[in-house]
Amino acid sequence: MALDRILLSDGSETGRMKELSLNILDVARNSVNAGADRIGLYLTENGKGKLTVRIVDNGCGMDGETLKNCVRPGFTTRVGSSGLGLALMAAESALCGGKMKVLSRKGKVFHGTAVEVCFDMTFPNVLPLGKIEQTVRTLALAETHPRIRFVYRTPEETFTFRSEGSSGHIGKKTETKI
Repeated sequence: MALDRILLSDGSETGRMKELSLNILDVARNSVNAGADRIGLYLTENGKGKLTVRIVDNGCGMDGETLKNCVRPGFTTRVGSSGLGLALMAAESALCGGKMKVLSRKGKVFHGTAVEVCFDMTFPNVLPLGKIEQTVRTLALAETHPRIRFVYRTPEETFTFRSEGSSGHIGKKTETKI
């Protein structure tokens, strides 16, 4: 298998994205498509080469059957979707000794989805994080203008960004703690 290809859980191969931020964007766009008006992106470096990515939304959530199949390559509930977003994310994580969890609830009172993916950034084939700031900007400028909370934590510092949401203004409520 070439380094630009990745083996999916069903044994098939597909092309890899060039950076993790593109995988994150692909998965977070599912939040927008699920009607979320709030999306949280949380990236945490532990200082020992581990990166944890959490994507949390208040979208419509998934029923049990959808949740059971959501990481299966080609599975989708949307017209025009390849069904590879979560499958690729899970495969990238597994390729470098990590793991992925997906939690979701579809209900009248509480609904939404949380995806947590861990990566060992010391593995030789791990993708670079890439331009995460462009991922955050793209999400904040989505047609529905969801409120975005982005938090990047390292052992030394925490950076937090919040978008205004439906007003479409970016950066009015930016917080940084360095």
